[in-house]
Amino acid sequence: MATIGGTALRHAGYKLDIIVHVWLAVGNEAFASYMAKQGCIWCVTHTNDPFPKVPGPVLGYKQSSPEYWITSWNNKTVTEADIKVIYGVAPRTAMQGPRNRMARRINGI
Repeated sequence: MATIGGTALRHAGYKLDIIVHVWLAVGNEAFASYMAKQGCIWCVTHTNDPFPKVPGPVLGYKQSSPEYWITSWNNKTVTEADIKVIYGVAPRTAMQGPRNRMARRINGI
């Protein structure tokens, strides 16, 4: 809701930043690109978090950008090396989580 609400308020002319801890993919590629072009939107996700993976790209949903992806496992101290910044709308290897380690290695993430 924060993502959609913040985007709607910006569209109405309000100046604000959007910071979310977990975000669902809330729209198609055009909507995700529109959100990213507005600037000042930040999202922090974690490797083990299931929510950024739904509803998923198979249904045409995309996430905006940038995403700050914490790659360390649960109950581990997060270091700077554990935070990957991902720019661009999709494909998003971070939203695939631990199921796709090989793709992350291939893409250098």
